[in-house]
Amino acid sequence: MALVALGHSQCRICDRVIRDGDEYIGFSDFGPEPGDPSWMTDFVDAAVHRACFVAWDKRDVFLEHLNAALRLSPDASGLVSRLR
Repeated sequence: MALVALGHSQCRICDRVIRDGDEYIGFSDFGPEPGDPSWMTDFVDAAVHRACFVAWDKRDVFLEHLNAALRLSPDASGLVSRLR
């Protein structure tokens, strides 16, 4: 899980500081796979504002690669389960 120091850690999408009261998402060390876009490594052990992530133009590509790296499989409802 990403370590977030509120008032110090920066959102990897907008570069603004994540402050107390901000909604944010933290990503663990998901180990990008060979062939993943090079910018994926910017999000290892990092955090982003929830609003930035929802509006981010690379979100779908990121989630596709993140799910593959974590071996997760979303079903039709969007729920995720770990592949074994």
